[in-house]
Amino acid sequence: MLTMIVSVMASLAFAAMVGIVLRSFSRYRSGEDVLLAENPKFSICVNRKEKVVRFDPRLIELFPVIKTPPRNLASLALLFPEIAEIADRVWKEDFVFRKEIQIFGSKERIFCVMRRAGRRLWIFLDPRQSEVKVIEMGKAFIANASHELRTPITIIKGFVETLQEVGDLSEEMFMSIMEKIEKSCRRMENIIKNLLILADLDRDPIIETDTVRITEFIEDAARQVIELYPHITIEQVLDHAEMEIAADRSLAEIALINLLKNAAKYAGEKAKIEVVATESGSEVEIKVIDYGIGLQKEELGRIFERFYSVDKAHSRKLGGTGLGLSIVKLIMDKHRGKVGVTSTPGSGAVFTLTFPKAMNFNFVS
Repeated sequence: MLTMIVSVMASLAFAAMVGIVLRSFSRYRSGEDVLLAENPKFSICVNRKEKVVRFDPRLIELFPVIKTPPRNLASLALLFPEIAEIADRVWKEDFVFRKEIQIFGSKERIFCVMRRAGRRLWIFLDPRQSEVKVIEMGKAFIANASHELRTPITIIKGFVETLQEVGDLSEEMFMSIMEKIEKSCRRMENIIKNLLILADLDRDPIIETDTVRITEFIEDAARQVIELYPHITIEQVLDHAEMEIAADRSLAEIALINLLKNAAKYAGEKAKIEVVATESGSEVEIKVIDYGIGLQKEELGRIFERFYSVDKAHSRKLGGTGLGLSIVKLIMDKHRGKVGVTSTPGSGAVFTLTFPKAMNFNFVS
């Protein structure tokens, strides 16, 4: 009887997980939002009075036809006629416009995402993408996510069938099966949690920053990670205790926690991790240093890709999803910051987060 109850509960849990996954995937099916997540964009912001309050100066460098930043929507429309045609509809209907548009006086087309946020209209341009490529990115995302979820789903399904088919099980065998089902459920939960974080970040390219004190920020992140990995020690080294960054506190904390968890997983037993914060001009750098297995040179350029794992089998064993570092990169892109990595195989790795200092920036991104 107990075996039957467990089987039914596991089956229901499996069905519920699949439902959550399908709902989280639905917004990725055309690949629209993957564009905003994976690549740097040029941004333009127009307020309700149709005044251009932000115009990325890199657009002037990229397109010679643009001589000076446009001051209002009318002058912006001279450069991007299609933007003017759709802006009024975006204001009124509050929908997200995604399409390739043409620049006046040029044969080049540029991918455009336009959306309203409060009393502002945000326009994101990416000249490196095409609608075809964006769709392909969406297909690749779904394929990778499905592949990662297949393993825990297959394990759960297999053990459910075992529970249904086998009569009496020894207590030892029963507990072993339950432990494996629980482990697979945790892995699926982690994958889905990270997918939902990515979905939230992709849905809204705009973040509001505040002044965040470095000491509190690092201490809170370190405490959460030590609770998960009690065998590690985290040593903090700061230039001075008064350092502050301009950041979304919760997102910045997710980025640092992901780096600390990554270091804890690969740094070995009794691992020592260092967090070093230093000021550099108008920026603050936060380095996460571990002394673990390190990375090969050819891996450094790919580790921030979604679902990329240096050693997939080892990553799964440690509960990794291949999404943590891609979330870090996306968060730093939204802060107009940077994330970098250096490593020597066998000697560990150094991940660096670069944030703007609070005194220099307080922006809506």
